[in-house]
Amino acid sequence: MSDNDTFSTESPGKGSGMWYKAVMSAIIISLMMFAGESHAFQSSDLLSQYRHMNSSTPLQYIDVEAQEENKYLVSLDIKEMRLADVLESLTRQMKVGLSYDSEANLNQPVSIKADNAAFFDVLNQLIEGTGLEYLVSPNKNTLVIRSGREETEELQQTLTGRVTDAQTGEALPGVNIVVEGTTIGTTTNSDGEFEMGVPSLQETLQFSYIGYVGIEIVIDGRNEIHVELSSDIQMLDDLIVVGYGTRKETSVVSAVSSINAEAIQTTTNSSLAQKIQGKIPGLQIRQNSGQPGNFDTNINIRGFGGSPLYIIDGIPRGGSTDFQMLNPADIESISVLKDASAAIYGVRAGHGVIIVTTKQGVEGRAQFSYSGTYGFQSPTNIPDMSTASQWAQIQNDAAVFGTGNPFFSREILQNYIDGAPGYGSTNWYKATMKNRAVQSSHNISASGGTERLRYHISGGNFIEQGLLKTDAINYERFSLRTNVTAQLTDQFEATVLLRGMLGNRDTPVDDFFNIFKGTRSTLPIESPYVNGNTDYPSVVSSELNPVVLSDPSVTGYNEHQNKSFESSINLKYNAPFLEGLAFQGILGYDFNTYFNKILNKSFNLYSLNSATGRFNPHLQ
Repeated sequence: MSDNDTFSTESPGKGSGMWYKAVMSAIIISLMMFAGESHAFQSSDLLSQYRHMNSSTPLQYIDVEAQEENKYLVSLDIKEMRLADVLESLTRQMKVGLSYDSEANLNQPVSIKADNAAFFDVLNQLIEGTGLEYLVSPNKNTLVIRSGREETEELQQTLTGRVTDAQTGEALPGVNIVVEGTTIGTTTNSDGEFEMGVPSLQETLQFSYIGYVGIEIVIDGRNEIHVELSSDIQMLDDLIVVGYGTRKETSVVSAVSSINAEAIQTTTNSSLAQKIQGKIPGLQIRQNSGQPGNFDTNINIRGFGGSPLYIIDGIPRGGSTDFQMLNPADIESISVLKDASAAIYGVRAGHGVIIVTTKQGVEGRAQFSYSGTYGFQSPTNIPDMSTASQWAQIQNDAAVFGTGNPFFSREILQNYIDGAPGYGSTNWYKATMKNRAVQSSHNISASGGTERLRYHISGGNFIEQGLLKTDAINYERFSLRTNVTAQLTDQFEATVLLRGMLGNRDTPVDDFFNIFKGTRSTLPIESPYVNGNTDYPSVVSSELNPVVLSDPSVTGYNEHQNKSFESSINLKYNAPFLEGLAFQGILGYDFNTYFNKILNKSFNLYSLNSATGRFNPHLQ
């Protein structure tokens, strides 16, 4: 067997007994390492991999082109597993690389059972009906999976290389490499190395990596290239608000974390705290209620438990609730001070500081922007309660085992099982709750100005509905903000910030906990209304008829209204005699009003007098 014999797409052939034992040893060892190692999809050299696994055995390339007895067998028993995971497992066993087309859908679930089956027989069975096809790289040690094409584009040339950091020389793993204008690509391994098939050695490669400047390189006839990527300096020059000033990210040595506007807007929620949850290291956020307009969320830094100090546009304002009701679209950045960097704010900063900076105007022509979202919320998992038939049978069985006598007669039990008239079943959750609730937000802003005057004006509306079918739970918020900066003289600058907010929250007079509890504890053999007559809501054994409790026209309502106004003027004087020295003063005026209106109605629930056929009222 020659040194050029490599992996191909035909059936494997015979070899010497020593060769057979060597290959099977490598396969067994790779299977033993499968549970303990994490491998990325990448090209790998079969010979070097085999040498790494067993350097004491005479080395040869595997020749699967010979039409002889198949010695490369695999066994699988898989149900509903991602195709990507199955292919990775197969290529590990054979110690060959795996590359894939970015258009190839490898998330399809597949099931397969094979016992000592040929590798390519298993592969053909896996991709049958998936719209995928496979190729083998020219050096025959990399399996290429791609979306099916009418005409096959052969990968004529093999290219290898290494990607390193331009400053440190360290290898960069996971760098994305794509042939320009195609979907052919791969990634570097843990040593920064890659190997891929390309249509020709005149193609242009695109290299990209998080935190580094992407580049394009023409292969220019080379079979091997060495690429150096430079750090994205602009990312390191981002400014972080620290105390009463700003610092470049590279110069901050204390425990400070920050998040910008773009990262904040990746999620949608009425609460600003929920939008940044999990995005800032050390900031712990626990939501206590998901009810619309209920900003009952615990926020602490590093688990200390106490509430941090909130600084909004340079002024300590409110607490957790006021912070959560800010319009996320108005925020430029949020910084979290966790240690001695917060000491500048004194004893109030004992549990850390959260600094919010809102958006300011920029010099230039007026720029208008609009952003809006419309979506749905639904519970992740609501347990199904028993039906009337199930409950009656279980109740009967319990009575028989407990007292020896059934709870229902055989005739009545059969009526519940058959769903006869008068023996229907009530799904209290479906009778009370919707499957999903609507959530929407709309924000519009204008920003611009001249060298002497800059402005940013924005307005927003947020609506979040509850899950009750009566639409008794709702929250709506309106916000308006105006930030104006004027350069009065060459050294004197004034900034005026104004913000107004109106929030309305509606709930039934009864607590939502009791309504939901009613959907769990009320018996399925009972109904919301006596004989289905909506004029006569029925008495239930749990004393919590959720359909009635959720209806504000029957029980009453609870209206909350919150109005707030925040204003500040910031005067800044830059000393002409010493660069970097500035004097600054801030004056703020805020006020908040809260209005709560509760109407608690008396109402009747009814039961049926079977003897007279009359409805008996029960005052609640």
